[in-house]
Amino acid sequence: MKLTLKLTLLAMINTLMFSGVFAQAPREITNVSSAIEEEYDPISSLLDSLVTITNVVRYNQLDANCFDPDAVVPGAIPTFSNEVYEQRMASIHSPIPLSYNAHVKGFIDMYAVKKRGLTQRVMGLSNLYFPIFEEALDREGLPLEFKYLSIVESALNPIAVSRVGATGIWQFMYNTGLQYNLKVNSYTDERRDPILATHAACQYFKDMYSIYGDWLLVIEA
Repeated sequence: MKLTLKLTLLAMINTLMFSGVFAQAPREITNVSSAIEEEYDPISSLLDSLVTITNVVRYNQLDANCFDPDAVVPGAIPTFSNEVYEQRMASIHSPIPLSYNAHVKGFIDMYAVKKRGLTQRVMGLSNLYFPIFEEALDREGLPLEFKYLSIVESALNPIAVSRVGATGIWQFMYNTGLQYNLKVNSYTDERRDPILATHAACQYFKDMYSIYGDWLLVIEA
């Protein structure tokens, strides 16, 4: 994918995550007393929450200056001015330069309106995958914003396969996967393992930065 498109999508995703377009309301916690205490499994609980669409599509006010929550119709798609998007992108502190322009606005409209269902699904899945990515990126001293590249590449689909054979959340090609110690044979494909592939992706990012010394070129690579 060309650098301009990747940077545009990266900027768009950052803006959506922080703009309130897909903001979620705080989860309500209810104490339920029961004669039999069930053992709490955090992984099962998380997976259950991901298939409950109401936990993904709720809206919440993040900035009182942007819109009046009392004026929001349930299910309606909130809209913001160019100035709001520009201000919010300018407030994101990142080692990767993010700019707002007509191309970014076009992708915001695409993913916030035309492909809203896909974006809702991705934001739900991010609760599962982003902690894994953030831990690995932080451990390797890499920009945390690189977690959003997984959305650009695969929409957080661990079994995604491109037309040219790139596979997994990070879309490793066959030879690149082998180069970064990902086992690929007739029985297993570790490019589809979110944890192993993330470790490999981090090493790839570091290797590319040692060559180019520029995060934008790393994204292109």
